[in-house]
Amino acid sequence: MNYSINDSTYTFDFVDSSGATTTRTYNKPAPSPSLYSVNNSGLATGYLTRVRGTQQLTEQFVQQAGGQATPIPIDMGPAGDQVFLIL
Repeated sequence: MNYSINDSTYTFDFVDSSGATTTRTYNKPAPSPSLYSVNNSGLATGYLTRVRGTQQLTEQFVQQAGGQATPIPIDMGPAGDQVFLIL
């Protein structure tokens, strides 16, 4: 089997035991940049996990009220905190 990939398609060449070649071309699916979006404006969905010493704290960074999503600023905390973004 041989394959090639370009900007819009995948092409596969299959060779059977008799040497006959079959070629198949497939269109690439469009990317889904809105996969992690809460709304049409592109506001990201997810949460933060903050590690402070031996504690793990989970925080949301989008507030839902009245059907509207509002971003909340991310506080990185003191220098010793580790903050992980989970999408």
